[in-house]
Amino acid sequence: MADRPIIFSGPMVRALLEGRKTQTRRLATSPLRRCEIGDRLYVRETWATWMHMPGLAGVGGQLSREPDEWLYAADDPEWEAMQHDRRMLKAHNCGNARRVGNYVVRPSIHHPRWASRLTLTVTDVRRQPLNQIDDGDAFAEGVQPIVSSNGPNYFTIDFELGCAFSANAPTARQTYERLWDALHDKPGQRWADNPEIVALTFTVERRNIDADPTP
Repeated sequence: MADRPIIFSGPMVRALLEGRKTQTRRLATSPLRRCEIGDRLYVRETWATWMHMPGLAGVGGQLSREPDEWLYAADDPEWEAMQHDRRMLKAHNCGNARRVGNYVVRPSIHHPRWASRLTLTVTDVRRQPLNQIDDGDAFAEGVQPIVSSNGPNYFTIDFELGCAFSANAPTARQTYERLWDALHDKPGQRWADNPEIVALTFTVERRNIDADPTP
């Protein structure tokens, strides 16, 4: 059994938190191709942590390891206010806009294991062509039906590509196709290229990977 990091965008983290996402597909060239049943994945997401600054100008400051001093871009109500402050700092060239007040904003790639709040346990691993996905798998990827008085008439999934977008299509599978192409535009990786992928199915726990499971 191995522990591995896995990066998700804000909308995908929300889908994990809401219980709508229990699968992910990654290119067969991804390090996640090595996953096996029983492996654990700790989710990396965009976040911010309080910087304790004992000296002037933050010399010797330490990132807080207290969970109540962390913010997560995916769902924290304070995040939008922080983003506004960061945009103002950038507009006025006011130093390092990664820091707002005493908070230090970190992208998902720099989200450490000790600050992760979601642990995924792999229950199934499939290596297959991308186009083999069906509607059931697309729902497990986080696709949702849009329901009107006449029943579901199209399907949607949120994702981020610089800012928020939605992929909408008549079927769950077609919706996932649009999501994939929005995130993979290189030759050999696109939907039409039908690349080899690894499809991971997992359970989701709201806890740090090193915390004791809730009895």
